Order: sequence, then structure tokens, then C-alpha cells
Amino acid sequence: MLFLKGIFIGLLIAIPVGPVGILCVHRVIAKGRLAGLFSGLGAAAADGLYGAVAAFGLTLISDFLIGCSFWIRLIGGAFIVFIGVRMYFSKPVIDIEDDIPNTLFRDFLSTFIITITNPMTIMGFLAIFAGLNLIDPQRGYMDASILVSGVVAGSGIWWLTLVVIFGFVRSKLDFSYLAAANKIVGIIIVLLGFATMVIEHKMSPSKKNPDAAAIESPKNR
Repeated sequence: MLFLKGIFIGLLIAIPVGPVGILCVHRVIAKGRLAGLFSGLGAAAADGLYGAVAAFGLTLISDFLIGCSFWIRLIGGAFIVFIGVRMYFSKPVIDIEDDIPNTLFRDFLSTFIITITNPMTIMGFLAIFAGLNLIDPQRGYMDASILVSGVVAGSGIWWLTLVVIFGFVRSKLDFSYLAAANKIVGIIIVLLGFATMVIEHKMSPSKKNPDAAAIESPKNR
């Protein structure tokens, strides 16, 4: 039962569209399923890490992340802008098989960083865990591990679904428009990065309603 609840939480956090979702879809189309899959796995790993903070009741870490949310989101937003600018000026990959081995780790790392530098994610996890009555200081390590495993599985299921769907769509596309797609997606990513930084300037995490945090946390994913 805990594993199924973890899957539900993982899906709930991963599904809303944001920079990571756009990057994952773009990489499936531009570089193939494997690049998209590793991008999704980067986000799933970050979700698992934040899920562990909530499941194991690591309040010192969660309080630190929430307290430093301004700087964390500022850095995260700047990184998103960097990814968008780089994508805008990038050239379409001609030989996918030669390019993928050199970029899979970078694909994984980029989405991991984008996800992990969003402190609203941990606020969302804490609110969801509280709403489902899953915050229990007496929970053993085994139960918490099962719950976190479910979170990673749920997030991974979503990214795998995107990879399969857009991998099929990719086979129907005209790649002559890929250069234009790079520029359009790059602009969108840059705008989302700036939005991330602007939102941070206007937020006061300590005053936010936990339920609102649960709703807002995935929006910038």
C-alpha cells in the first residue's frame, strides 16, 4: 500500500508541465528516446531525493531548503535560462547515434539540477505527505524506503510514458523544421527560467499555505 501511495505522489508531482517536461519532449524529438529517458530519470532522481526528505522526516534539511528558497530558485532560474540560450543557438543533431553517448549524462544532470533547485518541490512533498497522513516520525527505515521507491517509480512511469508517446510522434515528423523548433523551445525555456526567478522575488515561503504549496510546487517543473 505504501508503494502504491508513493507512485501516486510521484505522478502527482511529475505530471504538471514545466521546463523539465518541455526539455524531455524536445530531447525525445531532437535526439531520440534514450536522451528523453535519461532526462526524465534525472527529474525522477531529484523527486526521489526530495521524497526521502519528506518520508524520513528530515526537518532540518527541509527547513534549510525552504529558508534558502530565494537563492536556490535564483540559481535554478539562471540555470534554466542558460539551458534555453544554449538550446536556442544549438544546431540540430545530424548523427544521433554519435551524439547520444556524449550527452546522456548531461541530459540526466541538467534535469536533476533544474528539479533539485526548485524548493517549492519539497514544500509540495511535505504538503502532500501531510494531506495523505504519511508524515510519521515513528515510521521505520524500511517503510520510508518503500514509500520513496514508489515516488521514484511514479515519477519514472510518467517520464517513460512521455518518451513512448513522443518517440512515436517523432517518427512522423519532418526534421527539416528541427532548427526552428530549437529556437522556439529555447525561447520558452528562457522565459520559464526568468519566471522562476521573478516568482521567487514575490514569494515568502514561511507564509505560504501548505495546501497551496502542494498545488503550486510542480508548476515550474
